[in-house]
Amino acid sequence: MPKVKTENGKEIYSCSICGRKFGGNVLMAESCEKTHDILYLKVKPADVKRLVQYIYTTNGDKNLLTEELMNELMKVARKL
Repeated sequence: MPKVKTENGKEIYSCSICGRKFGGNVLMAESCEKTHDILYLKVKPADVKRLVQYIYTTNGDKNLLTEELMNELMKVARKL
């Protein structure tokens, strides 16, 4: 969902992912968000923590996981 900010009495919409501003055009901001190709999952925070624990305690190939993915998972796990 695009971010809304008021500047000089006008609503300014921006992409919630990259922050690019689109003036008063909410449709362009929504379109920008879709181009980032990000998937949102409905997952409980405790389940994310369990997933991180599972990743670190199994003997699977850790090279399959991107650094970006692990960083995002760790951000959530640290906040718990």
